[in-house]
Amino acid sequence: MQINLHHCKAAAAELLLSLKKSEVDTALVQEPYLYKNKVAGLSDGNYTTFATSSGDKVRTCIVAKKNLNLMYLSNYSGGDITAVIMQDRSQKSTIFASIYMPYESPDPPGQHVESLIEMMGSTCLIIMGCDANAHHFHWGSSDTNARVTSKLEAPRYPTTTNEVNNAVKHVTEVLMDSYEASSPLTHPGRRSQPVWWSKELANLRKTSRRLYNKANKTKLSTDWENYKVSFNKYNSEIKEAKRKSWICFSETIEGVKDVSRFRKVLSKDPKTIGSIKRDDGTWTNSALEALDLLAKTHFPNCMDVSEQPEALTIHNHTTEDLNVIEEIISRPKIKWAINTFKPFKSPEYEIPDSPTVSSDRQQLTNG
Repeated sequence: MQINLHHCKAAAAELLLSLKKSEVDTALVQEPYLYKNKVAGLSDGNYTTFATSSGDKVRTCIVAKKNLNLMYLSNYSGGDITAVIMQDRSQKSTIFASIYMPYESPDPPGQHVESLIEMMGSTCLIIMGCDANAHHFHWGSSDTNARVTSKLEAPRYPTTTNEVNNAVKHVTEVLMDSYEASSPLTHPGRRSQPVWWSKELANLRKTSRRLYNKANKTKLSTDWENYKVSFNKYNSEIKEAKRKSWICFSETIEGVKDVSRFRKVLSKDPKTIGSIKRDDGTWTNSALEALDLLAKTHFPNCMDVSEQPEALTIHNHTTEDLNVIEEIISRPKIKWAINTFKPFKSPEYEIPDSPTVSSDRQQLTNG
């Protein structure tokens, strides 16, 4: 499915309902609904959203079912294009791309699209959903631009009374369903203050508002300067309070309940790991390559368990070696090592009376 939502919240809610009702796997979306420059209203328990987080103006995203094996292609994505790859070992991998071509862009489709087709077109099947901003008189546009390359028949509009009534009924049902989905009935409750809020911050906010009202009334530059100083101090104090509150919360985590809260905080805005850039400037094109790069970066001396280990060599120990073993492995030292786990609430363990230590020492001397 391909759709342009025109940044409408109601349209986003209607799209999510349609995806669930029709059981659509993937939707290529242009101009999604945004909140604080992030895609909102298109994710739930069954669907996840892929979009850029690089700070560009977000004008595309891809909504897909969570059970699909999709990986976000960071090197081919941006504000006007979102690309993901679905890997299948039995056949060719498939790339889905949601593309938006701005009207003011002089040379669509853009560098990202051309790079995607050039680098991945020969090895993968590419499916694109695009809003090309093509204009034509037949579509009700005021002009016809160069992006329209073929003649199109004029669209058919409702002519009879029955057709008009059916069209109005359908539009009314869509609007009502969207309104009910985006504006559910709720009970207003009192909003609680965050844990980092304090009386000092409340006083700084009150002072900042008072100075703003004064500067807005007098229009004097000195009053505006006083307001800016107060407002900057208020913002810096908020950041410092948040930082101290986070440090205090992290240091006091001990029980399972606190760890569960910590996990919820970290999973509030999850990030999807996509393709990763190597040191030589190239990018990973599959999940296997990304995992292999992460393993080699964080564990540089790790060994692949699939490799055959070298054959063990049996050494003949000298008397000096046996003395070292006798000094290292002893019953009191083993008991001390086990008892060091008591502060970590490990299960109680009793040293057996059977000669286990002697047998283990014998194995070491034999091996």
